[in-house]
Amino acid sequence: MAKLVPPKAPDLRTVDAAIARLKKLREQFGTLSVEEILAFRDEGRR
Repeated sequence: MAKLVPPKAPDLRTVDAAIARLKKLREQFGTLSVEEILAFRDEGRR
């Protein structure tokens, strides 16, 4: 049986925590080019 209700929206604390983690990563790595991001992604596939 399918559940016919809209998905639960994330609460503000979860969103704020995710944004804080992303800002901390940006401080750690600086701004990266698309090529660098793809290289990091592909490095784990080797």
